[in-house]
Amino acid sequence: MAIRFVPGEAELAAAHKAGEVMKIPIQDIVVGDRFRKDKGDIDGLMKSIREIGLLQPIGITKDNVLVFGERRLTACFALGLSEIEARVVDISSIVEGEFAENEVRKAFTPSERLSIAEAIEREIGHRQGTRTDIVSFAEKANELRSNRAEVKPGERT
Repeated sequence: MAIRFVPGEAELAAAHKAGEVMKIPIQDIVVGDRFRKDKGDIDGLMKSIREIGLLQPIGITKDNVLVFGERRLTACFALGLSEIEARVVDISSIVEGEFAENEVRKAFTPSERLSIAEAIEREIGHRQGTRTDIVSFAEKANELRSNRAEVKPGERT
């Protein structure tokens, strides 16, 4: 029987004071009314989390109420994860936290987007390979010709 650690009030309070990130069972997170209705490209976020992990924890109150990170939470749940990294935040209003997380930030400028795209390309290069799971029609035809038994005219098979 596996024992699952579920943080209690004392652990949540300690994490809150220290600003530490902890793993919380996804099922224990309470999602109240949210203002964001369009969650955007969750499949793209899932792919990112699958490939490089969750880079930013979600934010919750000491009572496990979601403050920010609904898209991350949705993607992790869709991936079948049972826990998610969360930071307990001390905020007087969930609405204030959702607004600050989603509105008070700066997106990349077009030139910054181009620069980061070029840096990624330099880092990973042109990763275009050759499929090894298929063979060309000519290769398959040659293989079939070389593996056939010769039958002489008039010979019974």
